[in-house]
Amino acid sequence: MTKSDGAKKSRRGRIWPRHKVEAVLESFRGEKSIAEICQERGIAQSTFFEWRERFLKGAEEYMSHGGMSASERQVRDDVKRLE
Repeated sequence: MTKSDGAKKSRRGRIWPRHKVEAVLESFRGEKSIAEICQERGIAQSTFFEWRERFLKGAEEYMSHGGMSASERQVRDDVKRLE
């Protein structure tokens, strides 16, 4: 990806969630430094670290609820209770 590609944005100027995930996963591969990833995508390192923190928090929530988000688990429990 070249600098001109930058981060993919929606019409409102927000970066698509998929591109945030791609940036975080790219950092986990360890082939580039975080500085390189941020420069190529046109984002601040502080922004990247926010994305990574949210990614890890979401993964932890998913894993701690049996492979479901907390809301999915709540719905499942409600359905079982109503049956």
